[in-house]
Amino acid sequence: MNPTRYLVLGLAFSWFAALVAPCHGFGIPPALESSHAWLQSNLVPVRDLNLLASRSRLSALSATRMGLGPRPSRRILPIFSAARGRVRISAISSGKAYVTEVCDMLGIDAANATSNVYVIALEQQKKDMETELQLQKKDMETELQLQKKDMEKDLQLQKKDMEKELQLQKKDMEKDLQQLANYYKCQLSFLTQRYILEKLFRKVVQIVEYSEDGALQSMLSKKDLNAMLKGDISMTAVNRLLKDEEHARFRRKVWETIGVPQDLVIPTFDSKTMLYGQLSEVIHGSSGKYVYLPSNAGELEIRFFGEVSKLFEKDVDYFDVVSVNAGETLEADFPPKNQTNSSGYSR
Repeated sequence: MNPTRYLVLGLAFSWFAALVAPCHGFGIPPALESSHAWLQSNLVPVRDLNLLASRSRLSALSATRMGLGPRPSRRILPIFSAARGRVRISAISSGKAYVTEVCDMLGIDAANATSNVYVIALEQQKKDMETELQLQKKDMETELQLQKKDMEKDLQLQKKDMEKELQLQKKDMEKDLQQLANYYKCQLSFLTQRYILEKLFRKVVQIVEYSEDGALQSMLSKKDLNAMLKGDISMTAVNRLLKDEEHARFRRKVWETIGVPQDLVIPTFDSKTMLYGQLSEVIHGSSGKYVYLPSNAGELEIRFFGEVSKLFEKDVDYFDVVSVNAGETLEADFPPKNQTNSSGYSR
């Protein structure tokens, strides 16, 4: 028989014996426990047996590296769990613990364990690891579900907090805008009041100038009438004619002609802000819709500007005098607009 065939056959039998022929307890005939004895019984030459023995040692070393023999302790995965079925040996422990368990089950001494014992121990450890991994997977899925629910709750709470914060910011912005609006209305109030007052006075002068029966002209002094007809009468003079009691008949007649209540009283105006200068031939004023009054305006001002505004198809709007200063502060905090030169470039 060819020695090479003996060698191949012996190596194959060695692997087979390591996997399925562990010891007497599995019912394998004692004569087949040792591959060396089997080969001798089949009359293999001694020199071939020596070669086979050296090759077998290499095979055993390879089996050890492949996990079929004893290995040094290795931390694989913590799989000890006394509350999940039987008490499994922790993978933190040495693989020898599984070998010992298998030997105890088979009733043999761990010192005499064969390669087959290590295979069984590894299979048991593998099963325990797979079981534990499945349990850990379920635990992780459960934990992820709980974390997901917690995250959803947190997101809902964060959303509510953000909505509240946005509402507060919106209220603050609206408050700031209202304060700015009050400041701007205050700045425009004298302009709109002067405009509507000058428009009223111009209408009074036109009524006197184009009076057909001369009744209104006869109620005025020659000086005032000449000033009206020449167009150089002052705002102060017209205000005097409509306010003084000595010209009450003239005022009532004018109010009747214009179409406002005859008992309408002109408030007392500041000569520097409302009655300055001459009555303009061409009135330069705001084309806006509103006449702005302060929130603390008196009854006479409210009634007078209310009636005159209706006469010229305008509305009265009020600004809060308390928030004017705050609006002025906000306006001052705005960054200045870019100034440009004649070429259009920023300076």
